[in-house]
Amino acid sequence: MERRLVHLIQNRSGIEYDSEEEALQSVGITDQPRSVWIAGTLRGAIGDDTISFDIFPGGLGLSRETVSKLAIDAIHGERIVLIENLTSWQQWVKARQGERELVVYTGGYPNRTVQQLLYKLGSYVYGGACGNKEGGGIGGKLPVYHWGDMDAGGIQIFEFIRDRYFPELRPLGMDESSYLRYVDRGMEFNRDYEKKLKDMLEGERFARWRGLLELMLAYGKRIEQESMVITAEIFK
Repeated sequence: MERRLVHLIQNRSGIEYDSEEEALQSVGITDQPRSVWIAGTLRGAIGDDTISFDIFPGGLGLSRETVSKLAIDAIHGERIVLIENLTSWQQWVKARQGERELVVYTGGYPNRTVQQLLYKLGSYVYGGACGNKEGGGIGGKLPVYHWGDMDAGGIQIFEFIRDRYFPELRPLGMDESSYLRYVDRGMEFNRDYEKKLKDMLEGERFARWRGLLELMLAYGKRIEQESMVITAEIFK
């Protein structure tokens, strides 16, 4: 039954999840409650109580129940940064203490708790009209960036988030120059993975990633986010 359900989730979403567990989490089926980690300049309210999340220097994990009750009042910063992997999120938060930004750990393909928060952030950025809402999604209040792996999954995660929540989402450290800088740390892939990249290269959905996909095929390597270092001056 579980395998049939995972197959249905993959067919409907068009996403190739890294595991059956990740596919099930994307629709809220999990063996334990999942939290979402955030750090930075978010001010929100839960009921009658208001909280500024920047008082937590190392960030804070929010349960799904907390996210569902959270009303976003303001993001007193210059940007929102979404980060795919936890180690990279932790390094980013530590290196950029005091920066005026909100940093969210997406955990690969966003689970339902992360999706709920991204929807609320998207509604805040676009004035109540999230990315996939008719007539909304242009001219947000502040830029939103995503930093993920330079591989098939990283690109698919970026497009998943862009399609549903932030139509003006910007890639961070996922460009051709970044790939060439870290290609020596890349991981080789097999022929099945090569075919996957070629299929993506031929599809219109990933046209903006043509240069990066061609480099991956040329060098035969994919690059995981944990092998990269983005300096604190990235936006300066």
